Amino acid sequence: EIVAQRTRELNATNDRLRESEEHFSRAFHASPDAVSITRLSDGLVLDVNGAFVRIFGYSRDEIVGRGRDEVRGIWVHNEDRDWINQVARQDLVRERQLRVRRFDGREIDVVLSSEKTTIHGQACAITITRDISEYKALQAQLLHVQKMDAVGQLAGGFAHDFNNILSAMYLNVGLLLDDKSITQATRTGLLELQNGAKRATSLTRQLLLFSRRQAVQSQPL
Repeated sequence: EIVAQRTRELNATNDRLRESEEHFSRAFHASPDAVSITRLSDGLVLDVNGAFVRIFGYSRDEIVGRGRDEVRGIWVHNEDRDWINQVARQDLVRERQLRVRRFDGREIDVVLSSEKTTIHGQACAITITRDISEYKALQAQLLHVQKMDAVGQLAGGFAHDFNNILSAMYLNVGLLLDDKSITQATRTGLLELQNGAKRATSLTRQLLLFSRRQAVQSQPL
């Protein structure tokens, strides 16, 4: 009866282990991020999921069963390969940003997290790698937009102040032109000054439009 009880307990334990392995396998293959299992003793890649193949561009056969020295072309910076040594020493690596090279030679930005575990009695690293290239590109675009917005605000402030100065000039030139006693030479000079003020006003209007990021189509009315 004791033997039967232990047998039932052993079978239940095996069932739980098998169920746990099935859950891990499903999560491993369903993950949208690259997941790999690496043996810590020699850096041998034991398995990778489909997302790893998609992100890095290597076939599974070109990665699985190879050591870290055989896949060194992945790392753009040679010192980035020491992450596996860090896992061996500290048991984990959290969100380390790296630059890696795909099979086609294109470089991408990734963030890597890895944790030490034991699989079939061997110390291994389970590593999740996320492609953040699109995020980095969007971040760069956002910074550019912010810079352009700052330039636009500066241009808008300058244009407003300059436009006030031009308005005063334009008004005074108009008053002088209304004076019948001025000579023709003076009138000609004032007209040139008025035309210059008009051109400057047009430039300030363009600066104001730029600061507001408005598209304008000019047409006669």
